[in-house]
Amino acid sequence: MAQPAQKLPATQAQDKPKSKLQEAKAMVKADLELRTRQLKTLLPSDADVQRFKETAILALAQNPSLYACDMASLILSFLYCAKRGLEPGQPDGVALVPYKGKVQPIVQYRGLIKLATESKSVERVDAYVVFENDKFDYRIEQGEEKLTHVPTPLNQKRGEAIGAYAVFFLSGQAKPKFEVMPLEDLEKVKKSSPAAESGPWVSWPDEMRKKTAIRRGFKTIPASPKVRDTIEADTKMEMGVGVEDVLDLTLVERGDGSQPETQSSALASELTAKLGGEGTALPPPPGPSTPPMQLETAEIAPASAPPTSQEQPVLTPPPAPPKKLPPAQAAELKKAVSQLADLQAAYNVPWETIAKEHGLKSWDEIKTLEQAQAVKATLMEFNPEK
Repeated sequence: MAQPAQKLPATQAQDKPKSKLQEAKAMVKADLELRTRQLKTLLPSDADVQRFKETAILALAQNPSLYACDMASLILSFLYCAKRGLEPGQPDGVALVPYKGKVQPIVQYRGLIKLATESKSVERVDAYVVFENDKFDYRIEQGEEKLTHVPTPLNQKRGEAIGAYAVFFLSGQAKPKFEVMPLEDLEKVKKSSPAAESGPWVSWPDEMRKKTAIRRGFKTIPASPKVRDTIEADTKMEMGVGVEDVLDLTLVERGDGSQPETQSSALASELTAKLGGEGTALPPPPGPSTPPMQLETAEIAPASAPPTSQEQPVLTPPPAPPKKLPPAQAAELKKAVSQLADLQAAYNVPWETIAKEHGLKSWDEIKTLEQAQAVKATLMEFNPEK
């Protein structure tokens, strides 16, 4: 006769080790509690601080794949949200997007509208996507903008998107201002993003089109410093700049008296130590999720000093030919080079500029993703959206 299964004593059940996911959840929750004082300096009231912490935990529950990302970037993203006065994971707040192993906080278009109306920069902002079967007419007559948009009836197909526009109702002005962008301009902005083939541009293309029209429109109307700073930071992060590089530039002294670092870097170092070493990442939670990719960065070696008359130059063998890339990496490199060619055409960058800066005679001479990333950085200097 089979013996009934014995239950573990309560003490033994409690000693069962936690999973990496459970540890991450507990650590993030504890870290948010420890940063209550810091959050109070960024948010208006204690009630706002409490709501923010609850919203942050809810955002993680809605997207558990964030736990698989770098923990420092996750906490920094929360602080970025608090600094901007926007809630994480909310339609009128900030989307937390896993990107190449880190978390990127991307402001939703409704978040930009919220900041603008709260700061009295505008009274109201609306944004719409135009589809090929809509009736749309935009014209300027004697300096006066006129726009008519009749969406396709609900029982008919609207067709493909052909553009987007934003409507700004300014204080003290009877007539609104429009910012109209054809699909060609929207695609140029999309292609300039490292996440053009993933993330928000794929998951929420219409939302990103609206946001792009709103963001460009704010460049032509009076806006508060908070709105301008948010747009600038958001643009950088859509280009692939990490949250640690845009959160703050306030220097703090390290405890050992060594070189000062930014508050963002200090927090990143602290969280990395908690996780047990640099580069530590948690395994993705159960269920389908997109595996994070590693951010490609170009490393520049310091130039060596020329030999003095007493020194004999050391002869070194010629560099070994580059190893053949695996098929997956070769395909990724081919795609990256193709995007570079598109960016060059979109921004009208003379080839002489690229050749002089990177010593290239043709696109075929780009053999690594690091090279492609460096060339892209050069091309982005010509981006009209900057």
